[in-house]
Amino acid sequence: MGTQMDLSYMAAPWAPVPSGLPLKQLMTPSGKPPTGSVPNFHDPASMHIIILTVCGVMIALTSIFVALRLWAVMRVTHTMGIEDYVCIIATISSFGYAALIMWLAKAARHMYDVPYWWFNDAYWKERYVENTMQTIAFPASRSAFFLLYIRVFGKNNKPFRIACYVGIVWYSLSYLLFIPLNAIYCAPSWGHPWASHDMLDKCERLIPFAFFLGACNIIGDLYIIILPLPIIARLHMTLEKKLGVMAIFLTGIFVLIASAISMFYRYRLVHGHDTNWYEGSLVCATVSELCVAIIASCMPSLSSLFKHHFKDTSFMASFRSAFSRRTNGSSAASGSAPKFAPWSGYKDSNKGSFSPSSNGSSMLKSEHSRSESQSRLHDHRYVELNDVEAGRAMKSMNSVPVDPYNQPHAR
Repeated sequence: MGTQMDLSYMAAPWAPVPSGLPLKQLMTPSGKPPTGSVPNFHDPASMHIIILTVCGVMIALTSIFVALRLWAVMRVTHTMGIEDYVCIIATISSFGYAALIMWLAKAARHMYDVPYWWFNDAYWKERYVENTMQTIAFPASRSAFFLLYIRVFGKNNKPFRIACYVGIVWYSLSYLLFIPLNAIYCAPSWGHPWASHDMLDKCERLIPFAFFLGACNIIGDLYIIILPLPIIARLHMTLEKKLGVMAIFLTGIFVLIASAISMFYRYRLVHGHDTNWYEGSLVCATVSELCVAIIASCMPSLSSLFKHHFKDTSFMASFRSAFSRRTNGSSAASGSAPKFAPWSGYKDSNKGSFSPSSNGSSMLKSEHSRSESQSRLHDHRYVELNDVEAGRAMKSMNSVPVDPYNQPHAR
């Protein structure tokens, strides 16, 4: 019994110390130690704490940004778009993936410090589910970008919408290929146990595909960054305002950086021989990549909240002016009024929003050419005013409309 008590430190969350197993099998390592080293099952070098810390921090940050995104969406537009639902799916699947990684984090050691009996049925089943969660989390986290682009830029731009759908298909097909490969290499053959002797070697054959997925992620992330830039460049606004708009959508650069870091660890995993140790670094980078992608996809939707807190800064004034002016032009051309439009002539007592007078609407239609209307932004969530602008519009109810952006008026 004393021996059993002494070996309790070898237990893992998914693998309690088996009773009745010979001591020799209990002390068998999963890999051959290098010359001069011996297996250490008591207090080995481990990525355990690092994995728990990285995953915990990223989950907390992502939760904050997604909660703020949903609050901003419901507060400004009072309705959720498909990109918001996809963001929720990406968040849930990413958190599920991170939770399984944290559960198995104790195995993130050098292979010669991992007891062989840790690779039991529970381990391989959980690894299989963990890999499957990736096939949902990665495409969903990137698709949220493309769906947002379609909502904001693609209303009257069919080629741009097609380009966005190409990006969605790119990520989806890349990870759909992983589903059958995961079933072939990281699941037992029909009628065989999960904890077979060749399961570890069999699953390691799938490692090179991780490098392929990393390359697909980098290509796709570059595509996400570049895709909206020509549209923004054609907007009729000053350079300062264009840079303000670009800054919001270029947060995808952080996703690219995270993908590049993840690619480095994928390379080390493919060309190394210490699988669990290199996987410890890789899963930290992968969770960070997923969470950074989700956070970056939330930034455009959070612009209205940032405006309320930093409304006096020149950057937020430029961003607000650019988005408000573009959305106003779109609404005037279609004959409908966006909520809280600063160029309005009266207030609708039923809806509590400002509506343009007929003179103002005609004036705006004549002011904007067809080429300009093709470069307008169409999502009303970006046009909420601050209190100062709303007050100016209220004061103009019985007079000539006051335009905070110095637009010309019909006299």
